[in-house]
Amino acid sequence: MFIVVGLPGLFLALLTFLVIREPKRQVARDAAGHVERVNLWDVLRYMWEHRALYFFVMAGLTCYAMGCYGALSWMPTFLQRFYAFQPSEAGRFLGTSSLALGIPATLLSGIAADKLLIRGRNDGHLIVGALYVTGFLICGAIAPIIPDRDLSLFLLAGIGLFTFTWTGVSSALLQIITPQRMRGQVTALNLFVGGFAGVGMGPTAVGVTTDYFFKSDQSVGQSIALVGIVTAVPAIIFLLLARKYMPADMSKIERAATAH
Repeated sequence: MFIVVGLPGLFLALLTFLVIREPKRQVARDAAGHVERVNLWDVLRYMWEHRALYFFVMAGLTCYAMGCYGALSWMPTFLQRFYAFQPSEAGRFLGTSSLALGIPATLLSGIAADKLLIRGRNDGHLIVGALYVTGFLICGAIAPIIPDRDLSLFLLAGIGLFTFTWTGVSSALLQIITPQRMRGQVTALNLFVGGFAGVGMGPTAVGVTTDYFFKSDQSVGQSIALVGIVTAVPAIIFLLLARKYMPADMSKIERAATAH
């Protein structure tokens, strides 16, 4: 199944060479006309000078990633243990909900952020992000522990609305708050930290909580809910706190970078 699902992606990747034209790159030059080179030290120094903004944004995204990866990794197990789903049934249920709800929700997050920016809200991406994490918190914390089977499955499907649907908005936010010539390295750092914490710690946290806190394989639902709360609540707080440090004038970002 992995091969069947993945093969079309290879053909689509090759097709991009024919249908997508790479835009001409703008090369940053100093006053003397020399091409400016930015190394990792320059990027880290700039991030340190604006550490409050980057900390709250990246910490919020990292906590969110931990909750999402933890929930998605253990939801199939939860469905099999508590609702007698077969592995194929669990896969169809979660896959269909993510496909049917996740794609529209991703598009909606970008549209909502753009609308807020047009209205003068420079913190629009953070507002949308906090709302999406709140939705994930409600579904992820209630669905695994509520005794009503139908409502539980309804909320589990609803997780597809919020899980990973903010990735586009978060990437756009990092592009906005980062000078042009530093964006690639800042994005890479965010993906490294978020991926390490999300993939490495999220699923592990659910497993450890099940084995050592609840001490029962039948408590995986409670573990998913607990890890979801512990990660989503700080994520919401961090994203809301980041609003305070968003620059009112975005042009100042490039001017501040030229000082380096």
